[in-house]
Amino acid sequence: MRYVLYLLVAANILYLGWNISRGGVSDPYEQARSLPAVPKGVAMLVLLRDVSGRTDPATGAGDHIAAHAAMTGEPASVDFVQNPDTTDAQMLQVNAQPALVCRSLGPFDELSAAQAVYDRVAGLGMSPVLRSMDSREVDDYWVYVPGRGQDYSREVVRQLTEHRMNDFYVFDNDDYLISLGAFRSGSHAENQLAALRGIGLEAVLEKRYRTRTQHWVEVTVEQQHDEQLRDISLQSPGLQLTSGVCMSLARN
Repeated sequence: MRYVLYLLVAANILYLGWNISRGGVSDPYEQARSLPAVPKGVAMLVLLRDVSGRTDPATGAGDHIAAHAAMTGEPASVDFVQNPDTTDAQMLQVNAQPALVCRSLGPFDELSAAQAVYDRVAGLGMSPVLRSMDSREVDDYWVYVPGRGQDYSREVVRQLTEHRMNDFYVFDNDDYLISLGAFRSGSHAENQLAALRGIGLEAVLEKRYRTRTQHWVEVTVEQQHDEQLRDISLQSPGLQLTSGVCMSLARN
């Protein structure tokens, strides 16, 4: 066994001598120096394991950059680009832009009132947008007894008169519907409905709707202009200054 070990050591010595006689280089840095220089404009691939714990605070580059410079003879510098389509000047410009917010002034029932506030906001150097929006809302609450012909209508009128409910109107048509009033208040309509059903009549309460058009003045501004818009809203009773998504811009 001892002779086998001696033979292995002798073989390694002979192999080392053979490499030296051929001019071989065992130093990895010497091998790197023998490689051709990296062409200009071609970035060097750097592995994470090649980056030491020390980094340049300005570029984020580590000692591997200096090693690359030693091997290629080029200046020890590197550019880190996050997006190849975005220049440093554009990145700085984006970061320097102030935050924009959307403000809405309203609602206005009259277009002329909205136009007056629009002109005031535009006079401050802003670019407002006038938006009109339709909404469906309850107009009144109608209480009536459905018509079932003239004879039925006469019987309903008789019962109403007996209970001193004289505020009604009979429609002179095929059904002879009996109207017991249209109410702005839902609670008043509910009371009338309960009274009619209390004397045995099959009364109905129906909500009637209307379309309401309201107007808003919207503007996208920097936050420092909020105070000017707030002053405008305080000068008009009932005017609201809200924030959120500008509907006029969202549709564009």
